[in-house]
Amino acid sequence: MNNTGTMCSQQQQRCLKLWLSALICCVLVAFDQLVKWHIRSSFAVGEVQPGIAGVFEFCYVQNRGAAFGAAQGAQVIFSIFAVVIVGFCIRVLVRASRLALLEHACILAICAGALGNAIDRVVLGYVVDFINLKFMTFPVFNLADIYITCAAIAVMVMLLVCPSRVYALISCGSYTSTNSEE
Repeated sequence: MNNTGTMCSQQQQRCLKLWLSALICCVLVAFDQLVKWHIRSSFAVGEVQPGIAGVFEFCYVQNRGAAFGAAQGAQVIFSIFAVVIVGFCIRVLVRASRLALLEHACILAICAGALGNAIDRVVLGYVVDFINLKFMTFPVFNLADIYITCAAIAVMVMLLVCPSRVYALISCGSYTSTNSEE
């Protein structure tokens, strides 16, 4: 196959990967929003329902602050911040030449989490939180928070293992690797 055919095929694969990424992100956001809708329609604010005994319970909270209830009342700032985060995630997905599977998953999770909570802030004026841990004192949170937190932890682990890879990811570089994950 000539170079033109190879380049076209690579562009098609890249385009397909971006569309698949968008679909996965939309599914994560839809799942987050569906669960939040269920909580809003089934619970009164402050109502508590059992989850797994000793592990967590469901408790509907309207969070007008940042992650885990910090900085109450700054919805506009948090909405703008979410747009910046989503824009950054899209930029990385579009510009980074090669991403390992874990890197790709982290970016999608951060993007979906930011979008899920931003939708709440813009549409409702607050974020729907509903998971309350029973085995430790911790703020009530939601699925979007889980997406972001798990991705952030994975990025921190990657930073410890391969700092140059994380730097390349953040700067949208074209770090190349021989990992079989790519």
